[in-house]
Amino acid sequence: NRYAYVEGNPLRYLDPFGLERTYVSETNKQHNFISDMSYILSCINITIPNPVTLVISITIGSYDIGLCIYDLSQYDPCSNEAIETWMNIGKDLAGLIPGGGDYITIALYLKEKYDEERNK
Repeated sequence: NRYAYVEGNPLRYLDPFGLERTYVSETNKQHNFISDMSYILSCINITIPNPVTLVISITIGSYDIGLCIYDLSQYDPCSNEAIETWMNIGKDLAGLIPGGGDYITIALYLKEKYDEERNK
């Protein structure tokens, strides 16, 4: 299988170095560590421009962090406290960037819409 390294789904995961890790949360759902981290970076990326996101991604770990197109039906990474922490850091950093307030508004809007979907 040419896409075995991404669990057969090249549109959802990107892990060319085979660094994918999984874990089971307190809700007993299996999570993909790399895609969770990617979702965190996506939240930051919504909030602030790419150069700062790159710096933050480098500080998260010394391995490549895969990319994930978030699928609401697979699991709920926003239950993870790390999401809120990184979004708050992103918001704080956005305040240091000209026009950063626009990114904050977009991030808060998207989070609100996500929460509405999650609570249906």
